[in-house]
Amino acid sequence: MTADLSRAALDTLVTDHVERYFRDKTARSRRRRGLTQLLDWLESVEGSKREPLTWQQRWEELGEVAPDWLAAAGADTTRARRALSVALQTLMLEGVIRPSYAWLLRTGQHRLYEKLRLTTEQADFAHLMAIATASGVSAASVKQARLILGKVMVHTGKPLAAITTADLLELAAAARASGRPASGVRVAQQLLRQAGFIADPPLTAGYAYRLHKPTIPELVDQYGIACRAIRDLLVDYLTERTVALDYPSASQLTTRLAKQFWRDIEQHHPGISSLALPRPVVDAWRQRQAVLPTGRPRKDVGDLFIAVRGFYLDLAAWAAADPARWQRWVCPSPITVADLRAHRKALLQRQARMHERTRTLAPLLPRLLASVRHQRAFTAQLLTTAASCGHGETFVLEDQVYERVVAAQVHQRSSEGAESVMVHRADAPDGRPINCHEREDSAFWAWAVIEVLRLTGVRVEELVELTHLSVQPVTMPDGQRVLLLQIVPSKRDRERIIPICPELANVLAAIVRRIRNPAGHVPVVARFDPLEKTLSAPLPYLFQRQWRTHGAVMNPGTVADLIARAARGAGLTQPDGTLLTFTPHDFRRLFATEAVNGGLPLHVAAKLLGHQDLTTTTGYVAVYAEAVIRHYQAHLARRRVLRTAAEYREPTAPEWAEFATHFRHRTMALGDCYRPYGTPCPHEHACVRCPMLRMDPAQLPRLIQIERNTRQLLAEARQQGWAGEVQGLEETLQHIAEKQAQAERLQGLADQAQPDSLTILTVTPAGMPV
Repeated sequence: MTADLSRAALDTLVTDHVERYFRDKTARSRRRRGLTQLLDWLESVEGSKREPLTWQQRWEELGEVAPDWLAAAGADTTRARRALSVALQTLMLEGVIRPSYAWLLRTGQHRLYEKLRLTTEQADFAHLMAIATASGVSAASVKQARLILGKVMVHTGKPLAAITTADLLELAAAARASGRPASGVRVAQQLLRQAGFIADPPLTAGYAYRLHKPTIPELVDQYGIACRAIRDLLVDYLTERTVALDYPSASQLTTRLAKQFWRDIEQHHPGISSLALPRPVVDAWRQRQAVLPTGRPRKDVGDLFIAVRGFYLDLAAWAAADPARWQRWVCPSPITVADLRAHRKALLQRQARMHERTRTLAPLLPRLLASVRHQRAFTAQLLTTAASCGHGETFVLEDQVYERVVAAQVHQRSSEGAESVMVHRADAPDGRPINCHEREDSAFWAWAVIEVLRLTGVRVEELVELTHLSVQPVTMPDGQRVLLLQIVPSKRDRERIIPICPELANVLAAIVRRIRNPAGHVPVVARFDPLEKTLSAPLPYLFQRQWRTHGAVMNPGTVADLIARAARGAGLTQPDGTLLTFTPHDFRRLFATEAVNGGLPLHVAAKLLGHQDLTTTTGYVAVYAEAVIRHYQAHLARRRVLRTAAEYREPTAPEWAEFATHFRHRTMALGDCYRPYGTPCPHEHACVRCPMLRMDPAQLPRLIQIERNTRQLLAEARQQGWAGEVQGLEETLQHIAEKQAQAERLQGLADQAQPDSLTILTVTPAGMPV
């Protein structure tokens, strides 16, 4: 090790360093002169004969603790101080002395880091800076990253290619401890990742905190329970209970029992140490928990009561099997059956509110879809038009005049690293400029998430977990090849499959085209699960966006924000004029309602939604007409009488096969019939006038010929005075016009779609998608 070199060997090392990197005689002389004085000062610390001190140990004894190490070393002139400084820098460049982060942060050795980039690590730093330039990283971020990397290299003695994420996090922790910001850590890690020096997932804000999954004792101790015996009981109980729970459920149960239940009781009744609570204590606690600190009623108070009651009942049940451990805690539950009746009533009221909300939102869904589709097309045209204009030029789009903002007025870059295209409306020159890249990106993803949610009914957590590998081609028994969407286990740890309709295939193809890299592959990124506090393996996630120099998977909050902004942009209002918005879960309820009311059997809908209990699916379905309710209940009653045991069975393989092949019998001359499953044709195959007909764009010429024939018949009817025939033919022409508009819209979607966009990625033996 260089720290153990003798003084003679160290002098040779410095001489070689000076001869290699410095041609100026003055610079060489200054370093040799300063080295003699520096080593004399360090040798003033004596070690033992058996264990002589290294140069690093001598530095820690003298330089680290000195308020002004130059003065302590005897540098009383500017020339002497400069000579000592460059001599110490030389020793640090060669790894002989490795100062602490606290010393480096306190002294600010900017010239040292500059020499580091120009001498020992010149090639690797040049490579890193080329990557930063190609990625569009700003000059300020590059400067911060260079300083961070320089500090890590000087402290650890590692070359640039050997720095790890742990080294960067150690520096960040030292900076926080000293009260100084560690700006540039994340950018430095991103550049090292792009250079191929490290393979760790990208750092994000709160990286170390977010990946820390507190244990049950840590979760309980954060609430500061005073009674040690009760604290230990809660830890033991929760440890037993959480074996069968996922981490979010375990954390929520801990909050309810440790914070909302026992900690609240201790705060209002200090010294209490028994689970056998007096009735006045219980009544006061129930009244406090019924109201939030803001004064609003607590909606989940019933869930809290169930958790507390389950706690007491579990202790009583476990005491029978292990009395030595649990018997002394057995006592009557403070929450009775009567206390839970209000909770059941609240559940029914909540279900009624959800049904009413679904009935309110369903008629507004077409307006929302029309708005997001328009915004997607408009923002794409705005970006394309603005990018083709020079700075200061104006253009007109949808009767609005826009002006391209001069680049010098805004210092922003798009997610791809190129200069952002900025415009502002000419009628509002003092308004905030519009970032066309951001506007177009938000409009696209708002359209994408809304379309996928409404066409699949997936949960928002399942949406962000979709990958390119989720699209699976399957060959049916009759030889037809169909696409299925695989939903990975999430809330109930149950995998399920959803058939991909043509509209959904078009949306998924558009997403793939947007996110794939220049090589034609979907980038693989790691996804942070905020509930489980884990990082997934790198996968080709579909809902990923560019963040700085790498891709990042959307989180459920981002999805909800995109939908809320889209709803505000659509101007959706309730009958009283108040704004109305959508949530991700609203689309799941709308999907279930439309499917079941459209004739899909309830047990098949439950399979698509991933429900284990048909009662859950029934709670999702909002019905509209009284006749539908009456006939549906009568249908269930007949089924229960005929085959009670098989009422809640799983669909069989033949039933799935019949369901998959049934709709191919709906192929008509002009397109496909989309009437509800299992129902006869109510229009006697008058397809042109039937709203259930989905036009095939390829049959548009046939529809035009039908229109010509109809107009000829209309002319004849008018000539003959057949008033009834005239009225019927005029109505037919109106329906033909609607079908033409539908065919043209579908043709536009087909022109945008690229069949190869949904090509499934192959997997190499190493497990990486290609």
